[in-house]
Amino acid sequence: MRIKKVLIAIFLLMVVGVAVILVTLQLYAKTAVADFLAAKIPSNIALEYGDLSVNFIKGSIELRDLTFSVCDSATQRMHTRITASNLFLQDLNYWQFYRQNTISASRFAVAGPVYRFYQDQMTPDNPDSAPKGVVKLLKTIKVKEIAISDGQFLLMNTAEDTTFVEANQLDFILRDGLTNPGIMREKIPIQYKSYSFSCSDIFVDLGRYETLNIAGLDILNKDITIKGAVLQTKYDREELSKHTKTERDHIFLKVPEVYIKTLDFGYHGPRFFVAADSLSFQAPDLEMYRDKSLPDNWMKKKLYTQLLRELPIDIEINGVRISKGSVSYEESLYAGTVPGAISLNNISVSIQGLTNVLEANTGKGITLNATADLMGSSPLELEWKLNVFDPDDTFLVTGSLDNFRYDKADLFLRPILGVEAEGNIDKMYFTFNGNENSSAGNLKMNYRDFKFKVIAKDGERINKFLTVVGNLFVSDGSKADDEGFRHGKIAVDRTKNKSFINYIWINIRSGIINVLTGNGKNE
Repeated sequence: MRIKKVLIAIFLLMVVGVAVILVTLQLYAKTAVADFLAAKIPSNIALEYGDLSVNFIKGSIELRDLTFSVCDSATQRMHTRITASNLFLQDLNYWQFYRQNTISASRFAVAGPVYRFYQDQMTPDNPDSAPKGVVKLLKTIKVKEIAISDGQFLLMNTAEDTTFVEANQLDFILRDGLTNPGIMREKIPIQYKSYSFSCSDIFVDLGRYETLNIAGLDILNKDITIKGAVLQTKYDREELSKHTKTERDHIFLKVPEVYIKTLDFGYHGPRFFVAADSLSFQAPDLEMYRDKSLPDNWMKKKLYTQLLRELPIDIEINGVRISKGSVSYEESLYAGTVPGAISLNNISVSIQGLTNVLEANTGKGITLNATADLMGSSPLELEWKLNVFDPDDTFLVTGSLDNFRYDKADLFLRPILGVEAEGNIDKMYFTFNGNENSSAGNLKMNYRDFKFKVIAKDGERINKFLTVVGNLFVSDGSKADDEGFRHGKIAVDRTKNKSFINYIWINIRSGIINVLTGNGKNE
């Protein structure tokens, strides 16, 4: 009996002893964490919090109402400020911490963070200096899951008190995160297995003239869905003309959905790369307007091949698809006049091999195929082949147009060119090739009963004299080959301050004029 009492007493003493040890460790743990946060954080980083909870048995740490500020090491100006309602670290592994010099946990969660970054307060890194990493890390860190919920991101400018980028309702989950002193010095300072991300109500200030708004962004398993994207000019048409000294397009672009399949990114040596299996745009609608009463912008515009070639990052997208798109373009010659208008509907575009990486392209070049309805009803087809890696920026364009009535173009021809036209193009084919300087090719048209009228300067009356004289030099289409086609030559010098779309247009215009005024023979 006495032995039994002794054993019970020993057991009770052990229980009390363990309890005392756990209570002591629990009390010490909170103090130790607080001391660690105070002593180990670099001098340019400040951490403030309202409450600290530590559960030694569960291996959890919780901070509430915290503020995290980072100052520039050189100037001591604050460039980053993060506030959050709650930060929680779960299942901290003590064995790995003390024996393997590794911080290991099952979950790191932050609730309600607001991330503010003041870009004008940060001193740019010297590109010739060795990377220093985000912080000086002494241990390996492994976390099974990193979660951010209901966050907000703000990219700001202190001097102008403006917001360049804003994203709301930000949720992020990263699985199997790993970093260490070596990884921390890399350009991407963390390794991971997978991640998901979503946010809404995104705003991006694109500079002096345009803004971008996105209703929602979702990333899951490297697939990205963007919904409700709107790119638009900050001012209305009239106001834009007051804010620019030269011609500039007024833009309103709506894209209900953009889908990117299997996005990948990282570094190939020193160069950042972005790659994807496919990129698709669903039902984009673009409205453009240009005030031609303003002076021309004489700055040279680079062709797309040169722009791709000179990008500071590598792009590899296997396929790009645009479905059910529409474009309307208006321009006015003088203030107060009715703008000329032209439109394309039911646009479908396929681009293959969009890349500026020679090894990925294997010399095939980029091919674009497009179909659309010109002015709502006339089928237009276009194929465009180009080679990013050709320093001469050579290209080949072929296409066709069916069943086009000239009077449908009066919305554009009358206000812009001062003419009205009658007649039909039953079929038109064109082919031309060129480079950044000039282009040449052929065009043939099967058309009937072509006539045009020259509008007087008042915009209302017909200038009968110029109309009669002009029609003397223009074939009505009756003199054609056995298949009903008249042939013309294309010869164009590129206007280098204009876009490639303008380059295509002046090539086709050159061929049409030669068909109408030349001998119409296939020479």
